[in-house]
Amino acid sequence: MNHIIHRWFITAICLVMMPSVLLGAQISYRCTNEDLAGVLKDVPCISVKKDAPVSLSLEHKGDIYIVTDSKGNAFSATTILAAADGYLRRMDICVIKEVQIQGIRRIMPEAVRFKIKIAPGWILHKEIIKQDIQGIYSMGYFENCTASFEEGIVTFDVREYPVIIKIEVEGNKKIKDKEIIETIGLKTFDILNTRVLKTSIDRIQALYEEKGYYSVEVSEKREPIEGGIVLAFDIQENKRLFVKEVSFDGNEHIKAKKIKKIMRTKNRWWFGVFTHTGAYMDTALDTDLLRIEQFYGDNGYINVRVGRPLIEIDDDTGIFITIPIDEGPLYHIGEIDIKGDLIRDRQELIKVIGLEPGAVMSNKEVHFAMENLRDIYMDEGYAYVQITPRTSIQDDRVSIVLEINKNNPVHIDEIRIRGNIKTRDNVIRRELKLQETDLFSSSAIKKSKANLSRLGYFSKVDIKPLPEDNDEMSLLIDAEDTTTGAFSAGIAYSSQDRFTGTLSVSENNLMGRGLKAKAAMEYGKSKKTYTLDFEEPWLL
Repeated sequence: MNHIIHRWFITAICLVMMPSVLLGAQISYRCTNEDLAGVLKDVPCISVKKDAPVSLSLEHKGDIYIVTDSKGNAFSATTILAAADGYLRRMDICVIKEVQIQGIRRIMPEAVRFKIKIAPGWILHKEIIKQDIQGIYSMGYFENCTASFEEGIVTFDVREYPVIIKIEVEGNKKIKDKEIIETIGLKTFDILNTRVLKTSIDRIQALYEEKGYYSVEVSEKREPIEGGIVLAFDIQENKRLFVKEVSFDGNEHIKAKKIKKIMRTKNRWWFGVFTHTGAYMDTALDTDLLRIEQFYGDNGYINVRVGRPLIEIDDDTGIFITIPIDEGPLYHIGEIDIKGDLIRDRQELIKVIGLEPGAVMSNKEVHFAMENLRDIYMDEGYAYVQITPRTSIQDDRVSIVLEINKNNPVHIDEIRIRGNIKTRDNVIRRELKLQETDLFSSSAIKKSKANLSRLGYFSKVDIKPLPEDNDEMSLLIDAEDTTTGAFSAGIAYSSQDRFTGTLSVSENNLMGRGLKAKAAMEYGKSKKTYTLDFEEPWLL
């Protein structure tokens, strides 16, 4: 972190001091126009002074700007910047004749030039140089970059980040070196990048926080060696801390015990020694706050507000978390209505969605109701049906209106099958409840997927709708073949038959045609049995 701060501090100093760095001597002009003076002040070769011997004026005629000096030299253009630069170019003042890059060892010069805006023939401007330096830094390969200007040559002097020859971890006792190095995202022979380095430090801290080391300190140090550096992470694990108590402020109607059940952040308990239970992580707590709001919304408190938690760390006892909650009033369902494109009787649809007036308002139940309604429309071919809930609150009642826009009915255009190296397409197609030109049906897709999974021919089955336009949709079936054959052999012994050998070979998807075949043999001194089974499940 110290290296990152140091680098940007040096960069800021260089940018502020750029006029003196770029050029020693300057040409002075008198300029009465503020806009023109502002452009000239950005050119490091020029100083604007009231007592300068040469004056510059700006004239505006229609869409043309004209810059003229007191000696009669002038240049016109469509913008003030272009007119000023054109005048300076005519007077050969601060004109860039060449751009050079120094200090590169491994990075291609063309890659750096791609990030630079200035080019020969341009007038040098401090703001453009500043942007170019920032562009070079943004590549992530350089820890330092300065610019100078002399005799028409702009030189960018860069210093590359070193190559990581070796990565070491020091001070770690609770986590092994291998686990830490696998976590950081840096590898040997990578170019050191301060952004990636900061991410690596953050990952180490997160790894320790998962194990209860909330106050861990991580720093990095570099040791130059031939060809690069040895990058070492110095870790101070400090004392292991766990969440001692999670409490709530303002939960009057829902018990803390119920809220804690939905949270990932939990109190430490004795069995947690084998898990990460009790570890504190910012990301997990942020997710818990959203879960609490959702939990309240599903229990009628739709205006609940969950504030930022108060975190108290006691080095002797642990971490104490207090979460403020403003529950708001409890709401119940008021009137329920369905409007828009109805394909069934309104009362029938209201009965299907399952919401009851007077019941406790639940965001989850409203979502389920919309899904039930959507399934009805999608089974009738309306794959792109849109259902928008409209709510209005009066006292403690929430009236709900579901507005439906069914759009056009959708037909199946094409069924594409992939992943089935062994199983033939027709074996898959005969299990489908949908074929080309049929109306779209969500329940038919679910049944088709269940049929394919039940066969036992595939390790993975998935059916994805592929939207094409308002009237057609294709289906993509992913069916990855799995092993469908079996082999078994055994030996048995009895006083009557002595030793008896058994051998069995079976295949449930013979030649990928969905045929079942089995051959078995039982061979003994007094008993010899041979069995051959063959089954065509789709005969006739």
